[in-house]
Amino acid sequence: MGGAVNVGGALIAGAANVAGQNKSQREYYRALAQTADKQAALQQAAAKRQAEYIFRSAAQESTRLQDEYTAALDAQQSARAANGLANSYTVQQIMQDSRWNLLTDQQTLRQNTADQLYETNLSALLGVQAKRDEASQYRTLSRRTSGSFLTQYLQRLFNGFSN
Repeated sequence: MGGAVNVGGALIAGAANVAGQNKSQREYYRALAQTADKQAALQQAAAKRQAEYIFRSAAQESTRLQDEYTAALDAQQSARAANGLANSYTVQQIMQDSRWNLLTDQQTLRQNTADQLYETNLSALLGVQAKRDEASQYRTLSRRTSGSFLTQYLQRLFNGFSN
């Protein structure tokens, strides 16, 4: 009778051990999934802040370019008036070149801004997707760990008897 009690006690202890390990693993994988979800959200928020920074910087640079052009135009007009060159071809050409330079610089600025935004958004998208995939994998592991308690217990019991 004592042998049966010992075997029964061992079976109960083994079952408790399997249950405890399963719960611990489930909680561990759930915690990892939550961490990956939080990291994805943080990465998405950081990308949004970066995009806002890019827009603000581009707007400031555009304003600076426009201010420089306006100042140059004013200086050119003053010089033209002071020298009596109101309709000089050279003066007109200089003014057109200044305008052309402004338009070219603004187009370059727009293209650079678009490129930076594309790279920022693509990087964020890939990073967020990787974190979401990671979280999904952890959730899958958590579900697998919480599979049939009886199946896992019998598997461990059988492995114990076969050794």
